[in-house]
Amino acid sequence: MRHGEYGYDAPYALVIFGSLAALSSLGAAIAWWRMPMHAAAPITMYFVLFLANTTSFFYTTTRGKFLEWERILDRTRLRGKEIGARYGLRPRSSADGNRAQADHGPSDGRGYLEYDRPIG
Repeated sequence: MRHGEYGYDAPYALVIFGSLAALSSLGAAIAWWRMPMHAAAPITMYFVLFLANTTSFFYTTTRGKFLEWERILDRTRLRGKEIGARYGLRPRSSADGNRAQADHGPSDGRGYLEYDRPIG
């Protein structure tokens, strides 16, 4: 199945985690070279954790979410006659001055439900 390319979810987080992994690897290398083993081990643990976090984040944001969406959609057994629904904020009317804000739906805070045309 061909997947779209949507970029990375929160790319700044990927850059930050990657930078922390690179810096901690440098720190671990210096620590193992200049310090006793009991002092170098915690720095190495930080490197391993940041590297695992970066790798996991990269995988889940580029490939993992598509696998999960595919599993979820396969379980729904869509037939093509379903009706889609959007749940969110209702735009304000022009009588409200065309403000870019949105009405939060019913006064009880439940939001707003709108049905789309049939899917398929």
